[in-house]
Amino acid sequence: FISLPVLLCGLLSARGGKVLVYVCVAAGIMLALREIASMIGGGDATAYIGNSPLVLFAAIMLAGHGLAVLIEKPCGRGWAAGALLLILSLIPLGAMILVMQRASVGLFALSLALIFFSALRIRPVQTLPYMVLFIGALVFFSQELWMIGAALADKTSLVGLNRRGEEWMAVWEHISAHPLGVFFGTGWGGVYNSPAVGGMSVNFTHGALSSVLLKTGVAGLFVFGVYFYALGQKIWSYALHTITLRGLVFALALLCPFLIDIFLYASFKSFDFGVLLALMAFAPKLLAPEEQQILVSEEKSL
Repeated sequence: FISLPVLLCGLLSARGGKVLVYVCVAAGIMLALREIASMIGGGDATAYIGNSPLVLFAAIMLAGHGLAVLIEKPCGRGWAAGALLLILSLIPLGAMILVMQRASVGLFALSLALIFFSALRIRPVQTLPYMVLFIGALVFFSQELWMIGAALADKTSLVGLNRRGEEWMAVWEHISAHPLGVFFGTGWGGVYNSPAVGGMSVNFTHGALSSVLLKTGVAGLFVFGVYFYALGQKIWSYALHTITLRGLVFALALLCPFLIDIFLYASFKSFDFGVLLALMAFAPKLLAPEEQQILVSEEKSL
C-alpha cells in the first residue's frame, strides 16, 4: 500500500486525480457512517475505522471547501453548497469524536483555524461575517463542546500519549540485540513486545517510521524517511505559500492524516493510507493549474 504512488506513477492525469479526490472524500464519509452505525448499534471501535486517514481527509476537505465556497460565493447557490459541505463535514468529525481520536480532532480544529486566518488575509470583508457566525455557534454549543473537551482530557489523563516514546525504545532495544538487526531490522514478519499494548508480542507499531525501523532497521528507516519526505515536502511548501484558499484546504487535508500516520496511528497499514500517499504524489499536478489561473487573472486585472 505504501508503494502505491510508485505503482501509479504516470497513470493518473490531472483530471483523473480530481476524480480520485472526490472518491476519497466519499470513501471517508462512508467509513465514518459505518463507524457511527457500529457505535450506535452497541458495537465497539475494534476496527478503528474512525482513525482512517480518509476520514480526517474528508472532514477537512468538506469543512474547508464549505468555508471557501461561502466566502467566495456568498449568495445564491454558493451559500447553499457551502452550507451543505459544512453539514456533511459533521459526519466524519462525529466519527472521530465518538472513538476519541484526539490527534485527528485536534488537527481538524487547527486546520479550521488556519483556513479562517488565511481567509481573513485574502478576503477580510467577506470572511468577517462568517467568523462572527462561527464564534457565535461555538458559544451556542459551548456546553456540548465542553463535554467533548472534558472527555478528551479524561482520556489524556488516563493514557497520556499511549506510550509512543516507550514504543520507540522497545523497538530499538529489540533490533539492537543483534548487530545486523540494527541495520536491517527483524524482517517484515518480525515481532516484539510492545509497551503500547500491555507488553504483548505484536508485529506492528503505532507509526510508520517506528514500524519500518522494526522491520528494516536503520537502513530502511533512511530509505522510507527519504520517501516520505519527498512526498510531504511539496505539500508542506504549498501549505506555506499557496495563494488560494482551496489550495490550502487540500494541502492541510493531505498533511494532517499523513503526519498522524507517520508518527502516531497504526492506520498507516491500511489501503487508504496508500491512496492518501498517491494523492500526495499527484497533488502538485492538481494545485499548479489553480495557482496559475489565479496568477493569470490577477495579471489581467492589473
